[in-house]
Amino acid sequence: MKDLPPKKELILRDELSSKQKEYYKAILTHNYQVLARRGGAQISLINVVMELHKLCCHSYMLEGVEPEVEPAYANEGLRLLAEKERKGFEE
Repeated sequence: MKDLPPKKELILRDELSSKQKEYYKAILTHNYQVLARRGGAQISLINVVMELHKLCCHSYMLEGVEPEVEPAYANEGLRLLAEKERKGFEE
């Protein structure tokens, strides 16, 4: 293990889309009782947190959310930025 190079991390920060913000609020509102409860079932709280995690990673991971068809160029800027950062990171 001593022969491994130092770990490098690349963190790209992005904001939630308007659709993701909408779903985020809906999840919190729908699960208000679980979140407001003190003591109660920890499993329910973990489920809510996992739903929020899936939403933040990609909203299409949520059950019942259908992907919207986007133009091919819609994420081109983000892809180019990630590619540029990755190339700089690999050097």
